[in-house]
Amino acid sequence: MAQIIPNDSAAFPNVEIAWNFFIMKGMGEAAISAAIGNNQQESFPRMDPTTRQANNGPGRGICQWVIPPHGTRFTNLEIFAGQRGTNWDDLITQLEFMWREMNTPDIHQRMRGVANWNDGGAYMRALERVGAKPLPNGFQDFLVMTDVKEATIILEAAFFRSGGNRNDRRIAFAEAVYARFGTKKTSSKKKKEEPVFQIGSKVRIKPGSNWMIIPPRPVPAWALPAIYRIDALVDKRAVLNTDGINSPISTDDLELVV
Repeated sequence: MAQIIPNDSAAFPNVEIAWNFFIMKGMGEAAISAAIGNNQQESFPRMDPTTRQANNGPGRGICQWVIPPHGTRFTNLEIFAGQRGTNWDDLITQLEFMWREMNTPDIHQRMRGVANWNDGGAYMRALERVGAKPLPNGFQDFLVMTDVKEATIILEAAFFRSGGNRNDRRIAFAEAVYARFGTKKTSSKKKKEEPVFQIGSKVRIKPGSNWMIIPPRPVPAWALPAIYRIDALVDKRAVLNTDGINSPISTDDLELVV
């Protein structure tokens, strides 16, 4: 498969700044990755707040807010920056403005796919067009999504509204961000299964284990090679079929013999 985003695309300094910013806002990691992945596509790929759309297009900044007469979002960004005493091309100002825009009834309704008025199904069609699933609780559901791809798609549909333009790159950027900064990653490898002990199981005492009596004492060398049977088992404490070991021993100190 051809590479569609630059190597180490999540290593740009502004990506980490945005990650930490959204963490402080309480966003979930998949939602943050989705936001940044979309930002990187809009300001390819460094999240440069000074970005201007190619070919003298109307888009500006990390969200490509459009200038008049194409829309009012960039004008609103300029007003917001003026109120903060900053410029429109300041990264934190743009992140704060993006956060404010996402927390509006408009975005909430778009993510639900249902407007508060009769929109003729336009919001739902916008989601269906890019394969996004509507969220019953709108933006609040988005914040706690766990699927990076789905979060990226619905944020594009509801907030960036490019009609799905280069969603493949948006998703790739988002997944790279999650791989670099996420802490709740799941592995495709199966977790090592914990042994299941039960009455009648054949077991061996692990080398270096301690008796589970008070005070603990090292298991004698003569006991290690032997194979025992569990005669009783209560709360992870096993009684073995031997007079030499007549006190309960923790199953953490045992290994199953197959």
